[in-house]
Parts: sequence; structure tokens; C-alpha cells
Amino acid sequence: MNRFKLVYLKTELFIRQLGWFNISSMLLLIATSSFWTIFIPNASTKNLNLQTQLSMLQDTYKGISTKVSLKTQPENPLDLFYQSLGHKEDAINELKVLFQIAEKNGIQLQQGNYKSAKSKETDIKTYQFQLPVKATYPEIRRFCEEILLAIPFASMDELHLKREVIGSDIVEAKLSFTLYLRPAINTPARKP
Repeated sequence: MNRFKLVYLKTELFIRQLGWFNISSMLLLIATSSFWTIFIPNASTKNLNLQTQLSMLQDTYKGISTKVSLKTQPENPLDLFYQSLGHKEDAINELKVLFQIAEKNGIQLQQGNYKSAKSKETDIKTYQFQLPVKATYPEIRRFCEEILLAIPFASMDELHLKREVIGSDIVEAKLSFTLYLRPAINTPARKP
């Protein structure tokens, strides 16, 4: 018991002589060195693995050319934008694609609201349609994904889902899509 008190008193005296600032600095130094000895070797191992993977990918894709020909790109970026839009004349064909995708996914489109509009500033025509759909959630999701993949100038504006009965797989959905169509081929596009 006496020995314990002696060690305690010597420790307390040492702490008072050293000061709290110096003790906390020493603890911080010990913690930092522990961090470096434990975590840094793991990080360097991960870095080595990533470098190995990178070199393998570079070897795999070494023969592929990534140069883009400047001749294929239009001089005006706005022309590139207009080229990405659909043709006004093909809007009906795109709706046929939409019905084919619905049929492929087991979705029956019975009615829908269609509206067309034209921007006065840019001559871009939009063809908006809203479709009420009843199907399972995976069917509706697959339907929406396939439309957006098949018609790149289409956007999905709204999606409302409603389930009438908790245990039912059938979901009522209201889908809203917009087709963005470039001006007619004979009329040049206006530039802002």
C-alpha cells in the first residue's frame, strides 16, 4: 500500500512539473505515430492495387483511339443541340414506338391526353402526353426506362404512383412525357 502511494505521488509530481500542455503534446505525438504505423501501410497497399488495376486497364484499351474528329462536329454548338432533337415529321412514329414498348411490357394504354406546343423563340416543338397506367411497379419502371432509351429526345416530366390496396401488386400511375422536336427540315432554326 505504501509503495502504491509513493508511485502515485511521484506520478503526480512529474505531471505537475511537466505541465498539461506538454503532456497533451506528447499524447498527440504518440497518437499520430500510431496512426502512421497502422493506417499508412494499408493505404499504400491499396494504392499499389489501384495502380495495378490501372495498368491492366491501360493495356486492355491501348489500341482504342480516343481522338475526336473536329470535322464531324458542327461549328456552332447550337446546331449540335438541334441535331439531337427529334424530327417533327416523325412524331407519330415515335408514338408507335411508345405503344410497342407498352405492349412488350404488358401495359395497356387505353386513353391519354396529348398536347403540342411551339416555342416562339426557338421554333422547337414539344409534344406532351399524359398516360394513365395500371400495372406492377417493375413493369411501369421497365416501360419508362425503355421509352427514355428508345426515344433519346423524350423527357419524363412527371410520375405519380398510387396503390389502392396495400397487399396488391397493381399500381396506378400517371406518366407524363415530352418529345422535343426540331423545326421542320425546310425552315432554318432561329438563333437567339
